[in-house]
This record gives sequence, C-alpha cells and structure tokens, in this order.
Amino acid sequence: VEHLRPDGTVSVRDERKCDDGRGLVVLDRRGAPVRRFRRARDLYFAWIDRVVGTASAVILNDSKYVGSFLHHYRRGNVHTVQVFHNPHLKPSAVSTDGPFTASRAPMLFEHARFDGLAFLTQRQADEFTAAFPRRGPLFVVPNSREIPAVLPDAESPRDPERGIMLARLSGQKRVDHTVLALADLQQESPDTRVHVDVFGSGPQEQELTDLIESEGVGERITLRGYDTTASARLADA
Repeated sequence: VEHLRPDGTVSVRDERKCDDGRGLVVLDRRGAPVRRFRRARDLYFAWIDRVVGTASAVILNDSKYVGSFLHHYRRGNVHTVQVFHNPHLKPSAVSTDGPFTASRAPMLFEHARFDGLAFLTQRQADEFTAAFPRRGPLFVVPNSREIPAVLPDAESPRDPERGIMLARLSGQKRVDHTVLALADLQQESPDTRVHVDVFGSGPQEQELTDLIESEGVGERITLRGYDTTASARLADA
C-alpha cells in the first residue's frame, strides 16, 4: 500500500507481505528509502519526536486506534491526554464493570499510563471512574460549537410537519429508528402529515433506502445525501 504526497510522490510504502514481517518504509521525493519501521506505532512515535523535538507539548488524541498504543509513548517533555468520544461500555452492559467495547479495551486497562483522560459527558466520566478508580487528571469537555453574535429569532414560525436530521448513515446514528418511527406513525395516524429530510452519507445508505421502501414511508422521509449547507436548514425545521 502506497501513501502519496500531494505532488504524487510516494511518502510511505506499507509492505505487508515481507518475509521478515511488515515494513513501513519512508521514502524521500526521489523514491529513495529514508527509514524502515516494523510497527505502525514506531512510525507514529518517530513522527511525534520529529514534530515536537525538545519542546514541551501536550498530545490530545481522539483516535481509539492510536490510543491503543499511545500509552507506550513516554517522553519527559510530552504529556498525553486520551479522549473518549464514544461509549466504552457495550450496549448490553448492565453495570459500570462491563462488558467493555473491545476497541477501547487497551485504553481502559492502560488508562493510568496516560497523563490525562477526557470525556464528553460527566455521566461517562462517572461510569469510567466507578470501574477504574483514577488518581490522574480527568476532564469533561462536551462537544461545542461557535455561537453566532446574532441569534435567530426563537419565535420565528416553523413548520411542525417538517423535520430534519443531520447524521452519518451508519448504525451508530440509528437513522433506521427514524424510519421505523415514521412507519408506526403512518399506521397509527395516516392523516398526520410529517416529512423528515435526512442529510448525510455513509455505508448504510442502500440498506436505509431498502428499509424506507419496504416500510412504505417514501413520502415521509427523504435521504438527501451530504450537503455542506444542511445546517442552515435547521432554523426552519
């Protein structure tokens, strides 16, 4: 697998079928090898060392993949903070003691090796500390957005029959719940006129399209695809 620079030259070649194991080869712009790494973490750590150098730095990481090995990165001048922006408990969990999502297990069980942890909600932070008592810093930083200087008129008329949903078309976003709710509404109150526009793209687009058709709610919900201006429609829905 080759990873290209904007100018088309190969920057990293991922050799996954070598006799001596995997090799990540960094190339210069002439295609000459500069350095070879046996593991992805070694390449990441070398890049961080190159960028940070001897300066003081804080790494805020929100990738569960990188988080699975970032706790091994120990430098006296660098502090690491791991962000949990998705649940660490499986949906089937009946207590704070698990079961935990497998993809976040390395971050959970090695949490003490991070200099700090950040969660989106106080509830998740409390659930985490109930299972993993922690002495190190822990932060709760909710998702935020820039608030315009002039807020829209809250009393402006909106169409109560028109809804909007901005979401990636994946199981995590549960767009299928919206489809099924509209199907229930159609069964229980067929004269109620409601329509929902869904803005977003994702791997479940065809599956959702088929569900809409099978439930017979094509007149109540429309998949609009990804639209960079979709948020501007929230004020009217």
